[in-house]
Amino acid sequence: MSKSRRLTAGHIVFAVLIPVAAMIYPGRLLCQVPRQRTSQETLPESSPREINRVRSAAMNLMNVKRYSDAIGLLEPICEKYPDRHDLTELLANSYMRAGRVEEARLFLDERLLLVPGRPGFIRILAAAYLDAGMREDALSLYESLLGESDRYAPNFILVSRMQWEVGMFDLAIETLERGARFSGYFEPCGREKLRLERLLGRNGAAFMTGLSLARELENPMKASNSILFDTFREAGMPDSMLGVVDSLSVEGSVNWRFFRLAAVLLRVERGEFERAIDYISGGAGIDLRPDELYYFASVVMRMKAGRDTEDYRRVYAAMLSTFMEKFGRSPVVPQMLLAAAVFNLESGDLAGKTGGGTEYYEQALAFADSVLRHPAGGSYRERAAVVKARILVDRLYRPEEALESLKGIAPRGERERARVDELMMKAWLASGRYDEADRWFDGLLSSPDSVRVALASFGQAMTSLYRQEWENAAGSFSELAEKFVWSPWANDALEHAVTIKKSMMSGTGPLTALVKARKLKARGRLEEAAALAVGVFESFPDSPAAPEAAWTGAECLLLLGRQEEALDLLASVISKAPLSGSAPRALEKTGSILEPGDPAGAASAYRRLIEDYPGYPFIARVRSRYLVLAGKDVGDMSEDGIDRRRVDSQDNGGQPEEIE
Repeated sequence: MSKSRRLTAGHIVFAVLIPVAAMIYPGRLLCQVPRQRTSQETLPESSPREINRVRSAAMNLMNVKRYSDAIGLLEPICEKYPDRHDLTELLANSYMRAGRVEEARLFLDERLLLVPGRPGFIRILAAAYLDAGMREDALSLYESLLGESDRYAPNFILVSRMQWEVGMFDLAIETLERGARFSGYFEPCGREKLRLERLLGRNGAAFMTGLSLARELENPMKASNSILFDTFREAGMPDSMLGVVDSLSVEGSVNWRFFRLAAVLLRVERGEFERAIDYISGGAGIDLRPDELYYFASVVMRMKAGRDTEDYRRVYAAMLSTFMEKFGRSPVVPQMLLAAAVFNLESGDLAGKTGGGTEYYEQALAFADSVLRHPAGGSYRERAAVVKARILVDRLYRPEEALESLKGIAPRGERERARVDELMMKAWLASGRYDEADRWFDGLLSSPDSVRVALASFGQAMTSLYRQEWENAAGSFSELAEKFVWSPWANDALEHAVTIKKSMMSGTGPLTALVKARKLKARGRLEEAAALAVGVFESFPDSPAAPEAAWTGAECLLLLGRQEEALDLLASVISKAPLSGSAPRALEKTGSILEPGDPAGAASAYRRLIEDYPGYPFIARVRSRYLVLAGKDVGDMSEDGIDRRRVDSQDNGGQPEEIE
């Protein structure tokens, strides 16, 4: 018998098994077996690192939508290593995205026989069934993960997310309701149900789910319940919802004290401030516990964010007065005082947009000082000192007091230390005490921390600039930009260096005036600084210092509450100096000014920045703000009224994101 026709025992057994396999798995196993033999014969053993390298390569191919190439990489390695279920799921996803749904279905059908109940397989396979119109098969797969025994309890949230992915929104919520019946799963299933209801715009249902959760929790005030107030607002704050809460606040009922407090806070949300003040001051004859007052304070702090805060500030002041009167010796008093300081600081910033804010800042200082003097304020001392320094340096322009407040403050954390160093640098430069400032910077230059060295280098370059030592300043800024390219100061340093060097060639008169304007601004003499900076821009429009002068002038005008003038000046920078570093900054600033009142105008400014200045160092931040604003204005609604972009963004269904 010739070599080509010689049969071994193995061939005979294989020939006998093929018809049997074909009967068990018609149309599938017959075509799979040869491929498995080939892959096992040609693929050498691979180390875990090599397998993971293939996985990363496949994910990168999927990221650029080269699904066929990813399939070519994954098929042989999946055959050789069937126990690597992550690779199986990746290959099945590749089939699905390449439009080869039938192959994905057959492949996972086979793998599920080997690993029954694997959730990742079921998720993809169910999607394949739905794509093929096999809805009942998909539902059966989901049900295979569920049951009445406690061992199935963890699966209900998982299955609801699978159902949500494929648009079975009502079924996903029903699944969570079933899961909530298991001991220990009422809260997680309830929170997930609330989230989904809110995504669907069913704010009334979400509000009722939130109330159900609050009834079951041992202490609702220890949980995050901000969503209860958010859904109330989003549902239009109807009397009927308040009525439900009032009915739950009957003395003696489950968690009645929480619902009594929640009813008052919901009325604060509706703008019924006087009633809240009367309640919190004891006018209703109700004895409040310290934890209730603390919870009240935390919710009011969240509510007032980004709003006109005068009424919220009055409510908070009434709460703080009651707290101090009744529980003045409580160890949480310093935390309450610090929150009041931050409250007034933020209130001042909002009022400052119309030229006010000083009164709020003074009150914030008083609260910060109260923390520093309090016997139990030790653990809050650093934070209070930083809040105080922020107010003194950036809002009230009293740098010497800021330097005094930061003496002895040495935070351990890197972020906190960097914040204190930056405030110290600003205070030293604003004080005009440049020799002392240089000595302080010299101390930082010897630090092993390169972040502190970069800041000190920038500070010393600024002292040279303020002394009008042009060559020394230009050299120092250039060296910093080259040596500490990763530093947040590098971009400013490079721009300063270019401006100084160009001004030295064309004339330093405008630059001298700009430096004077910046000194005046740092001392709080905003009217003089604005007039001088705007004068430089208008009188010397071709000067290298002109764009930075316009930027400085716009900042001063904004601090003075003259928003329209500031916007006009920023527009001039963009049109007259489009190639300067100040132009993209002016566009971003324009967008941030317009956002509260004109989101469409802000989005337009951000879009122009993204298109015209893709290399802007903070382009990611700008793109993020643009997408938020575009999401408000650009409709992408399906026939059932669901915003698909919003729904899909919650879970990308395992979309690869790994880049090596």
